[in-house]
Amino acid sequence: MESPTFNITTLGCPVNQSDSDEVKSHLIACGLVEARADHIADIYIINSCIVTQSAARKTRKEATRARKANKQALICLMGCYGEMLKEELVSKVPELDLIVGT
Repeated sequence: MESPTFNITTLGCPVNQSDSDEVKSHLIACGLVEARADHIADIYIINSCIVTQSAARKTRKEATRARKANKQALICLMGCYGEMLKEELVSKVPELDLIVGT
């Protein structure tokens, strides 16, 4: 049986990159495998930012892209966008399965 694969997309500040690196380390320690950029993943994690409208738009676009890539994947959003505007995300981004803070 193959290990589940994951993909992490990081948008925003250096703190988000650090958080993404930590999540990646934990997932690998649990036996998951990072998907290559050109491969479909079982789990997509989008580490979001709300500092600019551009980052918010990219977050929504990434969720849509992930769902198109694998309709069965778990799509999780983490970061300040989800923490600050969860209701907006629930209504605007139905592709998300899980919204968590950091």
